[in-house]
Amino acid sequence: MGMADFYLKINFKKQNYDEFETIYQSFINESIFRILDKKVESNFLSLECKFDNLIPSIIIAFNNLYPFKDNIDSIETHGIVKDFIFTSVEEFLDYVFSINKNQLLSYYKQMGYLAIDSEKYYNRRIKLKKYYKKLK
Repeated sequence: MGMADFYLKINFKKQNYDEFETIYQSFINESIFRILDKKVESNFLSLECKFDNLIPSIIIAFNNLYPFKDNIDSIETHGIVKDFIFTSVEEFLDYVFSINKNQLLSYYKQMGYLAIDSEKYYNRRIKLKKYYKKLK
């Protein structure tokens, strides 16, 4: 069984190939995303994200999308579409989390989560350091 995922579908207002390609490349360069669908002619891009990387995924997605907010019509996750009127990463995180909350909690109940004893946290984190990636 693979990691549980959620998706983000970005709908663009108008066809602007250069801008679309810039956004596409910004997500290709991030290993925590998988491109599900890319339709330049239909003006949308769909991304797959993993619940285990929920917060970093949302931060990176918002930082990649916000500079192009004037050309983004809406964003969809779990079948719910909302206009892209987010002004902060907190608003965007709240939107994605609230829509996917039940699936996320079900995932944690079924599969569990990464729990490190707080007293041994730094020792264990050092051992896992090669898996950590800093946000830009």
